[in-house]
Amino acid sequence: MDDVAKYGKYLDDVHLIAALGNIFSLITNIRNSKQHTGKIVDSMLLNVAKKCLCTTYYSDTFKQIINLKNAEFPSKGTFFVIECAHYISSYTGTLLSKDEVFCYTIIMDSDEIFKQCLSHKKLFDNVSLTQAMTYLIDILQMPLTRMFTKHLTVIDYLLLILQQTVDDADQFEQHAIELIASTTTLIYSLIYNSKFLSKCKNVTELFEKLSASNDKRISFNARMITYAINEDKAEEIEEPDKVITIFVSYLGNSVNDESQRCEGVPLKSLLTSLKILVQNDKIQVELVQQNGIPLLIECACESKFDATTIQLPSLENLWTMSFLPNAAEILKNHPDFIQNIKHKQLISSNNTDTRNVTNGLLWNLKEESERLLIIKEKAHDSSENSGESFEYDVMLSYSHNDEDICDKIYNCLTKDKFKVWLDKRQMYNSYMERMAEAIEKSEFILIFMSDSYKKSQNCQSEANYARENKRYLIPLKIHTDYKPNGWLGLLVAGLIYIKFAGKEFNDAYDDLMEQIQLHRKAAKAVDPNLDHITTTVKSPITVDQNLDHITTTVKSPITVDPKSNRTTTTVKSPITVDPKSNRTTTTVKSPRAVDPNLDHITTTVKSPITVDPKSNRTTTTVKSPTAVDQNLDHITTTVKSSGTVDPKSNRTTTTVKSPRAVDQNLDHITTTKEPPSYSRRGIKSWTEKDVRDFLTDKHFEIMIPLCQNKDGSELYEMYKRYDKNILVTCKELNRQLERTHYEVLLPIDYNQFFSELQLYVPVTSPIPSSVCVIM
Repeated sequence: MDDVAKYGKYLDDVHLIAALGNIFSLITNIRNSKQHTGKIVDSMLLNVAKKCLCTTYYSDTFKQIINLKNAEFPSKGTFFVIECAHYISSYTGTLLSKDEVFCYTIIMDSDEIFKQCLSHKKLFDNVSLTQAMTYLIDILQMPLTRMFTKHLTVIDYLLLILQQTVDDADQFEQHAIELIASTTTLIYSLIYNSKFLSKCKNVTELFEKLSASNDKRISFNARMITYAINEDKAEEIEEPDKVITIFVSYLGNSVNDESQRCEGVPLKSLLTSLKILVQNDKIQVELVQQNGIPLLIECACESKFDATTIQLPSLENLWTMSFLPNAAEILKNHPDFIQNIKHKQLISSNNTDTRNVTNGLLWNLKEESERLLIIKEKAHDSSENSGESFEYDVMLSYSHNDEDICDKIYNCLTKDKFKVWLDKRQMYNSYMERMAEAIEKSEFILIFMSDSYKKSQNCQSEANYARENKRYLIPLKIHTDYKPNGWLGLLVAGLIYIKFAGKEFNDAYDDLMEQIQLHRKAAKAVDPNLDHITTTVKSPITVDQNLDHITTTVKSPITVDPKSNRTTTTVKSPITVDPKSNRTTTTVKSPRAVDPNLDHITTTVKSPITVDPKSNRTTTTVKSPTAVDQNLDHITTTVKSSGTVDPKSNRTTTTVKSPRAVDQNLDHITTTKEPPSYSRRGIKSWTEKDVRDFLTDKHFEIMIPLCQNKDGSELYEMYKRYDKNILVTCKELNRQLERTHYEVLLPIDYNQFFSELQLYVPVTSPIPSSVCVIM
């Protein structure tokens, strides 16, 4: 055999070559039947087979069949391209991947071989030729990915093979299907190299079509390649249970295989794919239910697996899964996992990625109360040395992919004298502890919403811990087309976004400043030891129990002189006080009318005003209720403009923007409240704010998780699904709730909601009663 490999001896001896070929075929069949022959014989044959494939006889055999247009290889050609190649391709050890001379030789020869074979007009009709190409492609899975970087044309030829078969992939004979399966497997193995990925992005539709193949291998490989090319596709998986069933099967087989492969797919590619898949909440649930967590634990902890290509991505997947309570319980209850991870944490001091992942994973697996106790003790210690409630005004929580906009906002905030925490400017100790301390010491947390933020475990840890600590979150929309979903969508549901995307930066920054100031005003606490209450609703309203009147300021300030017991109001027009009569004269744009026969004032504001007929006292509500002391004998209210005071009757006359009728014969005032905007428009034209207002006004807060970030058109589509099939829609919506909130609603809840919604829907089909739904 060595003479044949080195010198081409005996190639004309048909019977000898056939006998040698039979030996390789026999060993291959035994190996494939799991009856291994032993390392000595195997290594001897392996060296001979390698030498045969590195000779010119191997590549020349392909040229011969192309040039002569033969249907079959000659016997000596079959020995090289079939028997030897099949033997090599079925090898499951690591010796071949470590032999760089062999690997580089095969890669370089494959360029010319592919070029020759793809010129054959009936490539897929020639059984021998498709078999030989299949074995070659299987052998090309053995070299390390980095060895292909100087031979990018390989991916072009592989894509060309698929393009010639995509429309009829399931119509070919089995030998051609094997070629397609091997081709997709090799592309899947190489896809996470950025250079190969960029080439495949131009043919996304090719892999989407192959995903529908009846062949399990072709379909699985094409799906994983599609998700690698476009990660958003992983969010749209329609049958996550079936996807995870196949995936866990591949994962289990590769973990237990000596070569760490299943159907040719390397374990490292599977784990990299899983990092994309687990961004889908449904996939996370299925992975737990189908016992995928123990396999990941094995990959993360067993010493036989490579620390960088297997253990690290396994830990990253477990970190993502640990945000799911069911998965976290499995990890915490595993007998050795926590200790193993703590050991990795200690020995990974020089590996930043591993240290970061193990810290984050251990942080998530701590009980919430334990995390809060540790950080609050630190916060208490620091607060004793500082007289401030917060060391920082703002913490910026962002993905490093969004660093540019983050830096721009940081610079503006620091220029405006805000104390800002930004991780790259306060680097010390463990990242998780550093993050937790920053949140504890910050008044506001700015969430830079983006797809990369949602996929980051660090960002998810920051956002969740900020929520646990009840920090004030301000979501920033920094990408025009991005809509938060999954855990991020739930976190920001009901919060007001500050839109930097599609808006002038300065205008958006002003909106941010307004939001911060509004919160600070609204957050002022009521001190029971004080003799007055301050309520901030855009403007302050003060009630002093020692005075005989109430001062309300809406946009303009009002002050009271306790000595003269008179009210001074500052508005855009001047106000004068006559020192002789001690009367106030206010010039405003419009008067306020008061009937001199009544002992109360008629005021029109956007909120209702009522008069108690027994006490003849007036109560004014400006967005939030303000108590009025019943012992007072009059109210002075300024709403944008004030009025004039008649010195004879000591009555005030004011005209405001909206008329409010006062019946002179009644002792109360009638106020007309402007109806909400959603009630004046059809549901299809509702904005996201209209939807939120509808849910709040009608007390359907339980539906907020299902309606978050939906406008009227989307709500209408939900209604139509419910109207068409009540039971299916209820189950569908409950699955969403159960996955995210671990709770479900009763059919009667949905019935009440959709019955109310029907009033705004331009259809006449009735919503069945709750009894019908339950039936």
